[in-house]
Formats: sequence, C-alpha cells, structure tokens
Amino acid sequence: MTDGIGEVLAREDPTQFALALGDLVFARFEQVGFEGLTPAERVAHCVDWLERAHVEAHRGEFHQARP
Repeated sequence: MTDGIGEVLAREDPTQFALALGDLVFARFEQVGFEGLTPAERVAHCVDWLERAHVEAHRGEFHQARP
C-alpha cells in the first residue's frame, strides 16, 4: 500500500522521502494519467522519472535505440 502524503512528508531520510514521493505520485499517474496530475504532481513525476533514468544509465540498464 502506498503511503499518504502525510506519511511521505514525515520521512526524514532524503532518499526514503524521494522514493516514497515518487511511488505516491506514480500511483496517481497510473490512475489519472499525466494530464490528470496537478502541476506539483507533474513536477514530482518528472523529477522521479529523471532520477530513475539516471540511475539506470549509470547501472548500464538504460537502453536507447540506435539509428
């Protein structure tokens, strides 16, 4: 079960906060799509996506099609 925003905001560890916020916003994204997110949720979703892509790229898991 995804934490509510109160539980997410109460997290003191920055990494745990970021992961929990990303999970919370992604759950909303799956329900309502990007256009259904609030402006703040859109920002959090994009930042989370960029962070996950960055981690994947540095682990060698990010695959791009080559021309």
